[in-house]
Amino acid sequence: MSHIRSLACLTLVAGCAGAAPEAASVPPSLPPRASATATPPPPAPTSPSTASSATADAPPAKPNATSEKASPRAALVTWLKAHMPSGGEVVDEADKPVGVVHVAKAGELYELIARAYVELTDIYLTADLHKELRKANKLPGPKNAAKAGERVVIPAIVPEAPKSADEERLGWPEDKVLKGVYVRGGPAASRLYLEILEESKKRGMNLITLDAKDYDGWVTYPSKVKLAVESGATKNAPIRSLARTIRFAHKYGVRVAVRISCFEDEILAKFRGDLSIQAKWGKPYKIGWLDPANPGGQDYIIELAKEAMDAGADGSSSTTSATRCSGSRAPTSSSRSARRPRSRSFGTSCAASMR
Repeated sequence: MSHIRSLACLTLVAGCAGAAPEAASVPPSLPPRASATATPPPPAPTSPSTASSATADAPPAKPNATSEKASPRAALVTWLKAHMPSGGEVVDEADKPVGVVHVAKAGELYELIARAYVELTDIYLTADLHKELRKANKLPGPKNAAKAGERVVIPAIVPEAPKSADEERLGWPEDKVLKGVYVRGGPAASRLYLEILEESKKRGMNLITLDAKDYDGWVTYPSKVKLAVESGATKNAPIRSLARTIRFAHKYGVRVAVRISCFEDEILAKFRGDLSIQAKWGKPYKIGWLDPANPGGQDYIIELAKEAMDAGADGSSSTTSATRCSGSRAPTSSSRSARRPRSRSFGTSCAASMR
């Protein structure tokens, strides 16, 4: 999890998780050596019930270390089952890649089937998966809907289960130099995204700054942060899965720093006036800004940044703009931050953070 150094800054922190050293094993104490002249006692008679009890009380053999961790294939099957749409089946046959089949309902459109399964595949866009699905199932041109019980093969299933967020991150490049472009949410959900990644790789660029929340307050992916959901900031999210969008960038060797506009937020400022900058007359100052000194506004930004890092982002890019704000009430002494000077000019500030 990234440590956010400044709410009004772009934070980029390099870090590598080191493996914790294993505790040295201490051999058990050996029993004292028996005297050479000691006479061993005669063996006690053993009844069948005693022998059976001794066997039952013996500690079980430790399982092989390799059996404790699921194989990559088993992990993939488990992941597919956990994310399988209704009607889907995993096909796990020996000497063949793991596959998926959809048992269709009468009149079910192939395009909608492709949309339901696209996140289980190596194909980024639903339209492209729809084309491949038609080829894989040898569907004639005019046929758009499936018959009841028709088994539709889903092509291009991912070869392995997604990694954890920490495993997914690419970390700093060897030369510690980041070169990249800014990508908004709309293009990131279109064919243009793959073109950007391809061209970035060709030109030796290794970073995109991807919009997670813009200054208008819209969140570009289906966030689960409570305020984002309640305020409706996610209802027009163009990106279906932030984690998947990040994984596709990583395939091209391109890192992702998510951009979060901190306190300029028209949606949340309207939805939660108590989080807005307060005017001298005791009401929200209607400029579309959250109060940077308000703990609720601070926590919202922090939760979005944490969510992005949990999705596998390599860093977070948090920005804030200064704007004219005369007539606002200064923060109280109980606020987290110190008194904030009023701004008389426009400007931007940002800082960088990478894991």
